[in-house]
Order: sequence, then C-alpha cells, then structure tokens
Amino acid sequence: MEKTKHIHLAVYIDHRAARILAITPEACTEKRIATDSGGRGHVHHHAGTPGPGHAEMDKGFLDAVSAALKEARHILILGPAEAKFELARHLQRHDPELRARVIGIENLDRCSAAGICAFARPLFRKADLMAGATQR
Repeated sequence: MEKTKHIHLAVYIDHRAARILAITPEACTEKRIATDSGGRGHVHHHAGTPGPGHAEMDKGFLDAVSAALKEARHILILGPAEAKFELARHLQRHDPELRARVIGIENLDRCSAAGICAFARPLFRKADLMAGATQR
C-alpha cells in the first residue's frame, strides 16, 4: 500500500483477521492481517462467569491493525460484529489522533474486496467533500 496521507483505508475486521483495503476512485488494493490466537477468536465464557461473555481480542493483533492504518487520511471500520467496536476503543485508548481520522464504523456482512470498495467509496467521497468545506 502507498504511504501517503491522501489514502483512504477501509478495514473489515472480525475476531480472527483484518482486511485492510486502500481505496482510490480507480483501484482497490488489499492487505490481510491475521491474529495469532490460533483460531480462538470469538471465544465465549461459560455460563455463570462474570463479564460481558466474550474473550478480549488479542492486543498484538489490534496493534498490528493500528500500525497498518497509520498513514491514512480517512479510515472506515467495517465488520459483522463487536470486533469493529473493539478496534475503535483500542484506537481511542492507544492512538486518539488516529481514532480522530475514523469517519465511520459500519455493520457489513462478509463480502468481497470489490463489495467493500463499492460500499466505502461514497462514504470517502462524502468525507473528502466535508473536509474541503471546512478548509475554506
């Protein structure tokens, strides 16, 4: 992926892997980051144990995803379940400046890279227009 502040990145995340897509009007390139939790991603606690009922995501995995997002101007976080919110909370705690570049957190069921790009392009276009309006 390019290293420029003019890049739009969409991250589709679940408890096992993240797909990071660099999106331009002409192209869409993908990078994958997998957790090294041995496939134990979305682990539930047994009945009667305290807490929300889900095991926490691997911090190393979230750090790797955060590092891959560093050069983005706008970030869109997508996914089917709670993992997208866990990434947003991780960014808020560990890199608030990066979290400020998140333009949205959206539910999206599993789909192809082309489907993710088609979903994200209008949102990035809107963010660019709004950013241009505030710079005037």
